[in-house]
Amino acid sequence: MKGVKELEKKLLSMPSHSYDAIDKAMTGIAKSQSISPTQLHNNFKSVHNGQIPDDWIKSQLSSDNSEMDNEDFMCPDGKCGACPYCQKKKQMVSMGYSEEAVEAVFLSFAEKYAEKKGLWANIHAKRKRIKAGSGERMRKPGSKGAPSAADIKEAGADDDKKK
Repeated sequence: MKGVKELEKKLLSMPSHSYDAIDKAMTGIAKSQSISPTQLHNNFKSVHNGQIPDDWIKSQLSSDNSEMDNEDFMCPDGKCGACPYCQKKKQMVSMGYSEEAVEAVFLSFAEKYAEKKGLWANIHAKRKRIKAGSGERMRKPGSKGAPSAADIKEAGADDDKKK
């Protein structure tokens, strides 16, 4: 159906799967396909047995990937053909996904299973995304969700301990 494959690829390659990010992607794809966003949404649902894009991408990212917890999941160059990473990649490419989309999915898994970096790493990452044009904004001090002065002091204390 019109626009569904393009939407699938876009969803798999997106770093954020928030409602707004998915809506923006769907609007852009619908416009490029000369259909309404509602029509694209309905096309997607009919192809995926009534599943909406938000739920579909979450199911794709949270499917059973227990082998990804294994430290030996990926070979050093990603091209050996025998490790679980290469086998899973080959399987997904044979299903019709592009290599770029598969890489994006595995990158999101790596982020999901990675050790949390901490407050300052998050702040620096957000500043970098903003500088790249993500459209995000830094929260004002004291607003809901913004780190408190105690959080910042505690994060700085951790840095002192590491030195």
